Amino acid sequence: MGCHVEDRRLQEVWTEACNKADECVNRAAFEDAGEAAIGAAHELLAIAHQLKGVACERCGGAGSRAYGSTATWRGGIGGQMVTDGVCDKCWGTGRTDKLGPDLRRLLNQRAAKQ
Repeated sequence: MGCHVEDRRLQEVWTEACNKADECVNRAAFEDAGEAAIGAAHELLAIAHQLKGVACERCGGAGSRAYGSTATWRGGIGGQMVTDGVCDKCWGTGRTDKLGPDLRRLLNQRAAKQ
């Protein structure tokens, strides 16, 4: 079984991302290695979703994104600050084929019960 050109390119992208993640963790100070590993894992997961063809178009497969205000996925009035939060399209999964729970809907259901 031979590899197609596209398959080889995808493998190259994945290998480059793995090497970058390894370098990032190795360069981190001992105390920061865990955070570096978590960040690298998030990046690798986003690339895996892209390679599989199921990446959320809003967050690029990461499951989180930067919002232009402190309102994040909640909407409403927010401050003038870029804030990271769960993606409001895929709700944290990073995928188009499998969505997480809609936090707005859950929040509204909870408020309606009170």
